[in-house]
Amino acid sequence: MKVTSLENKALFYLQRFSATKQGLRQVLTRKIKREDAEAFDAVAARDMIDTLILKLESQGFLNDARFAEARTSSLVRRGTSKRMITQKLRLKGVSAELAASNVAALDDDAAAVAFAQRRRLGRFRTSGETSKERMQKDIAAMARAGFSYQASKRALHE
Repeated sequence: MKVTSLENKALFYLQRFSATKQGLRQVLTRKIKREDAEAFDAVAARDMIDTLILKLESQGFLNDARFAEARTSSLVRRGTSKRMITQKLRLKGVSAELAASNVAALDDDAAAVAFAQRRRLGRFRTSGETSKERMQKDIAAMARAGFSYQASKRALHE
């Protein structure tokens, strides 16, 4: 595969999706493998992709910090906990330091309320059922979403 062809594929991908360096690297590696399956050279492909990623990063098309900020704000609006946001950013290829700095100033209580409201848990339930068993299930759902016990109790009761 030629470098210009790979660059065009990368730019086309970045027009449609926001990506991290690691995410784009995975996409481009798959594209090279698919096109040149029998003549695939891992070392040459890695060198070509690394050079292209540096070029795209210097031109401003690829920025992990900008990706992390946008993804964090999107997940906060959905009511995602700090733990889950950090985990999702790490899975997308954001460094641990960058992920930690993005979630450091977030309020888990506000996210817990948004999550409970979106899932209609606790005080946001429309049926009015408030049994002890139902509350335990609601707290368990919030724990699976990454919220602490205290944040879950505050979101469900206050």
